[in-house]
Amino acid sequence: MEGVFLLSSTIISVFIVQFSACVAMSLSNFTDQSSLLALKAHITLDPHHVLAGNWSTKTSFCEWMGVSCNAQQQRVIALDLSNLGLSGTIPPDLGNLSFLVSLDLSSNNFHGPVPVEVGQLTSLLSMNLQYNLLSGQIPPSFGNLNRLQSLGNHLQGNIPEEIGKLSTMKILDIQSNQLVGAIPSAIFNISSLQEIALTYNSLSGDLPSSMCNHELSALRGIRLAGNQFTGPIPSNLSKCGELQTLYLSFNKFTGGIPRSIDSLTKLTLLSLAANSLSGTIPEEISFLPSLEYLYLRSNSFTGPIPSAIFNISTLKEIDLGKNGFSGSMPLDVMCAHRPSLQLIALDSNRFTGTIHGGIGNCTSLRELYLSSNDLTVDGEAGEVLKNQGIFQPMALFPGFRHLRMVKSSHKGGSLSESSNN
Repeated sequence: MEGVFLLSSTIISVFIVQFSACVAMSLSNFTDQSSLLALKAHITLDPHHVLAGNWSTKTSFCEWMGVSCNAQQQRVIALDLSNLGLSGTIPPDLGNLSFLVSLDLSSNNFHGPVPVEVGQLTSLLSMNLQYNLLSGQIPPSFGNLNRLQSLGNHLQGNIPEEIGKLSTMKILDIQSNQLVGAIPSAIFNISSLQEIALTYNSLSGDLPSSMCNHELSALRGIRLAGNQFTGPIPSNLSKCGELQTLYLSFNKFTGGIPRSIDSLTKLTLLSLAANSLSGTIPEEISFLPSLEYLYLRSNSFTGPIPSAIFNISTLKEIDLGKNGFSGSMPLDVMCAHRPSLQLIALDSNRFTGTIHGGIGNCTSLRELYLSSNDLTVDGEAGEVLKNQGIFQPMALFPGFRHLRMVKSSHKGGSLSESSNN
């Protein structure tokens, strides 16, 4: 009898454990379903009837459009409602989806603040709330999302210091918002960062002089264009050795281009246009073997263009317009060394001299801007450009201060001298 009693007790204990587990799973599933239904209730416009027609309690929420669950526990791990034209607000209940790994509500019309409860989603790896009408600041509770690897939002206010706690963050994407103030220096302590994209906000202040001192060995892109940053470009950017994109245009940076830039040997895009930079272009830029796009337009650079720049075999576009560059127009040198150039913009400078037929070596050229210089162009050059279908010879340089088309001594040159002042 004692053995039977022990066996019965064991069976009862196992049953209680299994029953408790089932109840717990059922309650957890109910929590996930309730969270999703709360989101549905906060939707005021569903133009494609996705939620209205599909999110029904008659079917498992794991079968609802945009919802993904794990197989074992049937818990919500991904929610993707992007590009559905939804309007409404984000409810605090969303913070109860404790297994959520990916959240994408981008390209809708959600408005109002992001609930602080979203900071409870500690399993999140990716969150994208871009291209909505959200308002308010980035909740400091985002600092709790220590597994988050990608963050894209549409908010305003300061970037909270707590963002620096996101130790596994790979992509920080908060572009085209109304963010203000300085970038918290703690962000540059996140060694896993691959991309910092904060373009077109109202961020200000100097960039930290130590921004690349913290072993940002994975950083491939810095995109800070369209803000109000001031001060010099930090020379220690050279320590971000994996950098491929440096996009700092449309700010208020001063000083020159750091000579240490030659350490960025993987750089493909260098865009410093529309700042208050000055001085000459350092020869060190010619030591960037992967550079494809060089944009320095609308600054106060002076002096000649270092001819060594045209030894960069990968160069496709160069825009140095609206500066104070002077000396002979280097087109023949450019095209002799780099026939793959597709865009050349040297307009609004102080170049002098004659453009010859050697420009025909730029066989990939699609855009050429040379207006507001003091140049002559021989007939062969005009014919070459006309034959390439880029433009008519006299439409070649609109707005030239002193453009003269001269008779060419080369074969095929037949244009008579004319002027356009």
